[in-house]
Amino acid sequence: MGQWRARDLLPLAKLLPGGAKQGGKLYANLYRARPGASDLMAWAPTFASGFHDTARLAELTLE
Repeated sequence: MGQWRARDLLPLAKLLPGGAKQGGKLYANLYRARPGASDLMAWAPTFASGFHDTARLAELTLE
């Protein structure tokens, strides 16, 4: 399976109880939606009618 790498700045110390630690895990999904289109492009597809299936979130490791 391929890998995605991205860099982003988020105030994790404010968002996570206890702050963020190297090697810690986050679970998320990213979507792309086109205006007027009914389909979504997902990083970790849920294969369901919506994007609220938390069992299908992708694991992110903090570096």
